[in-house]
Amino acid sequence: MTVGMINAFAQSAYGQSTAMLRLFRHLSANNISVFLNTRFADCDLLHSHSPFYLSLYALRRYADTPHIFTLHTDPAAFPGIPLPVPGVSQLSWEYVLSVLPQYDYITVPTSYLAQRLRVADIGPVSVIPSGVDTHSVYYDPTARERFIAQFGLSDFILTVGRLDDPRKNIRSIVALARQLPAHTFVVIGDIRAGYPPSYWYKHTLMQQAPDNVYWLGYQPFDIVRGAYAAAYCVVHPSYAETEGLTVLEAMACETPVIVRPLPAYHDFLAHGSNALFANSLTEFHTAISQLTSDTPLYRRLAHAGRQTAEQRDSRRVAQQHIALYDQLLNISDTTI
Repeated sequence: MTVGMINAFAQSAYGQSTAMLRLFRHLSANNISVFLNTRFADCDLLHSHSPFYLSLYALRRYADTPHIFTLHTDPAAFPGIPLPVPGVSQLSWEYVLSVLPQYDYITVPTSYLAQRLRVADIGPVSVIPSGVDTHSVYYDPTARERFIAQFGLSDFILTVGRLDDPRKNIRSIVALARQLPAHTFVVIGDIRAGYPPSYWYKHTLMQQAPDNVYWLGYQPFDIVRGAYAAAYCVVHPSYAETEGLTVLEAMACETPVIVRPLPAYHDFLAHGSNALFANSLTEFHTAISQLTSDTPLYRRLAHAGRQTAEQRDSRRVAQQHIALYDQLLNISDTTI
């Protein structure tokens, strides 16, 4: 089997690119030939990942080749979040719905997004999570000690996310840090380069933050893994997620997570079982206090989080994709 993988952002740090490259490696390890953004004419099947840029060219140029599209982001899932252009979210969603029917099959990472597509009469669609590579993302005491030695920080509250993305709601971290001056907060993430409003937003955010917030900017994943291991917990106050790969990474590292109860999490998170849910600053404050005062709860969440991540391991995800590829190729063979 030869698969053409298509992603316009293949070399970026976006979550969908990370998931796609991980799938690429696992498919190759299963003796499947995979080409990235090239040699589409030699492929038995094409698998595109959002956004659509390169995908639409391949869709029209190789119309007879079975083509799967993975929608990693729901652009209409962010109501009430300030965006540069009012209504752009809904317009983007309508564009997505107009394009998806051209593909033979759709995959999405969560049941929530699948249901949104089915309501819009888009299909066939299957839920295949992006997953996390639990063989490389795990609690690593050596990485922890390296992080502590480099930054002089440990047992802090960690947040990972782009600073200028309104969905990630980094402002809430600043507000929490003011309420909890005895705690140390660490933020890993940066802004889009070359976009002037982002620089202003970052400057304002840092100016408003109290002294117990440490801004580490963008860091390579080896450093991020050390941060997960050195952190006391991860607080992710995001207003919207399509899956939440940062949350899964933290859980794989046995670091308890506190998140909003978003629809995207319903497939794998349960309050008090493998995560804590919070809907307001007061509730986030309370959840942090719970973790610091209840050691059995802390240990239970850490252990259950790792188990959850293993259930969504990227090797299992690759096997789900291989089964779907086989299914589509068998259907294609019978219709020739």
